[in-house]
Amino acid sequence: MTQRVLRFGPGRSRPRRAGCEDVWFVVAGRGGLRLDGADLPLEPEVGVLVPPGATWTVDNPGGDEIVVVSAQVPPGRDPVRRLDPAGTRARAPPRL
Repeated sequence: MTQRVLRFGPGRSRPRRAGCEDVWFVVAGRGGLRLDGADLPLEPEVGVLVPPGATWTVDNPGGDEIVVVSAQVPPGRDPVRRLDPAGTRARAPPRL
């Protein structure tokens, strides 16, 4: 799992395609997200799931940045890593 902070200045971002599952949580600013043709609001305390392969753009009509905390799960990576009591890596939990 990878965590990062995304910052979007005023204007519209260029279109992008999500390479993996991405969970966004907006911490500052207001604007909109166009996600696979659907328009969604971006404002503080809003969360969005961006699925792999989705096309998106961010529209920031204001003067302040939109700040988003993003958590990604790259393809082929197990999002849960467990340690055994000795502190070494244990097997991943079974998939349900």
